Amino acid sequence: MDSRTGIPDLLWFVLIAGALSTISFTFLFGTENLKAQVVMVVLLSVVISLILFTIMSLDYPFTGKVVVSSQPFSLIGL
Repeated sequence: MDSRTGIPDLLWFVLIAGALSTISFTFLFGTENLKAQVVMVVLLSVVISLILFTIMSLDYPFTGKVVVSSQPFSLIGL
């Protein structure tokens, strides 16, 4: 069953957003421009929020959009 599943879309989104923000940070380091510093803080807070949301979503595997079926546990009587 696991061989047919892939990485959830939510995790792909967080990985790509994290990668893009990490790459964009390299262009903003060392600037003395206040707007660039604000952009860095906003991007960092968005990435941290996405990571926390992903952890929260994947922490409860039997509820939400990313769901693991409880049927195998029911079949063996757990």
